[in-house]
Amino acid sequence: MAKEVKESTKISKIFRSMEEHNYMVFTFSSNHPLPKSAEGFTDHFITHKRKPCGVFIEDKIGKDTMKERQKDLQLCISHLSAIYPKVAHRICTSAKDAEKIRLDIYEGKI
Repeated sequence: MAKEVKESTKISKIFRSMEEHNYMVFTFSSNHPLPKSAEGFTDHFITHKRKPCGVFIEDKIGKDTMKERQKDLQLCISHLSAIYPKVAHRICTSAKDAEKIRLDIYEGKI
């Protein structure tokens, strides 16, 4: 019997596929804890090699909720996006959600 792929793995794979289109995708895995100074950072950061954009993506799957430091970072990113409209923060709850975020990035909506 095949092992079921975790939703977070599916999400990461969707975002990593963007690298074929000149995007740089940084994924910070929960399998390898971040240093204390980086706690609360988003699960993914996506930017383009030639276009000015930066999308911070936080995975929130199932009962996972935003921690205080993550909320603070989200607020800081929203301040940046008020000045730089191609900077955004998104919350991803499923692979389907990741597909929508990826499409929005490709279409320049974020």
